[in-house]
Amino acid sequence: MRPDRSERPTANQRSIENVLGSVILQQTRDAAVVINAKGRVVYANPASERILGFSRNNVVGRSAWNLTRSYLAFQSIRDVWRQLRAGQPWHGTLVVASSSGAGHHIDTSIFLAHVPEVEGGVLYVAVGRDITDTIVLREQLVQAEKMQAIGQFSAGIAHDFKNLLTVMQTSAARLQACQLPNLGDDVGREITTINKSINSGVQLCRSLLGFSRKRSGQVELLDLNDVVSQTIPLIRRLLTDAIVLGVKLAPEHCRTECTVVEIQQVLLNLCSNARDAMPKGGTLSITTEYAKVGDEFTRTHPWARKGRYAAVRVQDTGVGMDAVTRTKVLSPFFTTKSPEKGTGLGLASVYGIAKKHGGMIDIESVPGRGTTVTVYFPAARPVSNQRPGSSRSSKPLTGSAVVAEDQPEIRRLEGALLKGLGLEVFEVPDGMQAWGMLRNIGDSLRLVVSDARMPGMNGIDLYRRLRQTGQRVPFLLCTGEIDGMSGEGNTVADPRFSLIEKPFDNDRFEEVVRDLLRKNAGVSDTTGAGASGKTAGNDSTGGPE
Repeated sequence: MRPDRSERPTANQRSIENVLGSVILQQTRDAAVVINAKGRVVYANPASERILGFSRNNVVGRSAWNLTRSYLAFQSIRDVWRQLRAGQPWHGTLVVASSSGAGHHIDTSIFLAHVPEVEGGVLYVAVGRDITDTIVLREQLVQAEKMQAIGQFSAGIAHDFKNLLTVMQTSAARLQACQLPNLGDDVGREITTINKSINSGVQLCRSLLGFSRKRSGQVELLDLNDVVSQTIPLIRRLLTDAIVLGVKLAPEHCRTECTVVEIQQVLLNLCSNARDAMPKGGTLSITTEYAKVGDEFTRTHPWARKGRYAAVRVQDTGVGMDAVTRTKVLSPFFTTKSPEKGTGLGLASVYGIAKKHGGMIDIESVPGRGTTVTVYFPAARPVSNQRPGSSRSSKPLTGSAVVAEDQPEIRRLEGALLKGLGLEVFEVPDGMQAWGMLRNIGDSLRLVVSDARMPGMNGIDLYRRLRQTGQRVPFLLCTGEIDGMSGEGNTVADPRFSLIEKPFDNDRFEEVVRDLLRKNAGVSDTTGAGASGKTAGNDSTGGPE
């Protein structure tokens, strides 16, 4: 029987296959490396040159083991060889070194090719695709999910902590207002110390709430000196005992329009980088200054813009950077750290925040001597703290008020403050009971004071139900997170609605209540219609801070 010649490749077919194979290897975007029986590279295609950053001439002839980036990868290569020499193909992810020293995660398939013409009779063909970006994005997603869970947890802690601070601040204020002659100066000083500690707790809560949400808060007029001072306790927790922290604040105000959270993010990112640059310790200096950028600066910094700036400078005595590295540090995902220590987003986010607010960033560094990063924010003129329409009066109020608050201590204190203003007060622990009571009080109702977060019906839901049924009673919402109200545009815009941020002191609470009711005094409806529309948080007006 004559054999079927169609099953055997002809010389022409083999030629076509060789050409196709060569074209595919040359044009594919995947790296292809051929290794001989001794473990040395005998061929590398153009894509491998792009992925690894090495010239093919530098790769060919080298041991494939030299491309490994770490001991872990080195051990993996040994396992790969063991499997290949047993005659089995291998597939997995290898971490190999590029010419820049950065590691690349390569999704790799290696198989055995029998080639009698070569020494050893076999070649190992490795085909790999760079999946580093995918790995990084996956790790960032996992980290983002962790941070979201931590953020929700920290927001809950901050809310509960603010309730405690409210009780302490209100109680301290009432004690101080007693003005008993036998208290003495020592007790007065102790009360002042309590109030200072409460204010520190408030700043810590704001930091927790700021880092627990995606948005950065409301842009406001800030003094860099104040924000730096508030952030120093957080920064100290970042540093090791071997790092000495020095802070020098400008003698004049360094005002700019930004958000507290964004400036804190700038400071924490820069200080974190400085810490990592000083593994054996050193000095970290934080400086604020009011800077005028003119011709002299722009001549040596062509990217700079003339003007007045509020600047914050972070300087370390760490390892420093060379000129090539300095040109790359603002690029997203660029990092000189190992994958477990950095994502390459720290300085990029600092740059993004500065640009977002019309600022700029300057980086100076000398290898072995340290790095100085200066962030410039456009300087802002001071504004008056006068709150229009705000007045204090000792005239007693009339009518009734409903207080809805699930925390008994706060409910009792708010009730006591309203009673001190002359109002008849009905206290309830949640929104549902408040709703039932509000339907039966009648024409004497002047005010509803409600906590934002309560079990069952919360404060916002209570407010909406009142408005849906046509009740226009002035509504004061007490919340630990003013910024969290930015999504309630219609609610905040209601002129009969006001916010006050926890914790608040007695004077502030009385001021907000009186303003809310005073501006409703001229409106005649059965529910006390009309309100100020003021937001009572951090002395701001016209909306939440």
